[in-house]
Amino acid sequence: LDRSVQQLPETLRTVFLLRDIEGLSTRETAEVLDISESAVKTRLSRARFRLREYLSVYYAERIADTV
Repeated sequence: LDRSVQQLPETLRTVFLLRDIEGLSTRETAEVLDISESAVKTRLSRARFRLREYLSVYYAERIADTV
């Protein structure tokens, strides 16, 4: 997971870390980054989508190695 998070572009990684790891609200994250709440929601959605893709590939490779 850490490696996948590090692969995210900085703008997505920062929002993901503040919201999902640090537990800040959307409003708090927007204030910290000086962006709109809608921008926080968009970036968080994109970050989660990319992480899902990265982790899907990772686990698919692990499953293929065991077969």
